[in-house]
Amino acid sequence: MEKATSLLVYFSNRYLDKKLDSDINHYFGEIFEIYDNIKHIGKEFGINLIKGKEFNEKNIMRYHFITLSDDNYEATAPYVLGYPKTNMDRLRREAIEDDYSKN
Repeated sequence: MEKATSLLVYFSNRYLDKKLDSDINHYFGEIFEIYDNIKHIGKEFGINLIKGKEFNEKNIMRYHFITLSDDNYEATAPYVLGYPKTNMDRLRREAIEDDYSKN
């Protein structure tokens, strides 16, 4: 999740004059808190699937990516990390076009 956060902040800084930095940090902060709560509950109730080292932030991110994506999912880092990059590229182009049309 840290890589996704960094990528989104990078695009916000580079193309959107840091307009989304605070939102990105806020929402990812909430995500990290939720993850910590899930791990705590897994340990408290002895849920092996969650309390073990195999369950990590990647599992949460992968789950949401699979359930919210319209694409066919590939369990590879380039695909998963490329997905937000592609969408950020699209948003950047739209912002540039919007700025251009205002002038």
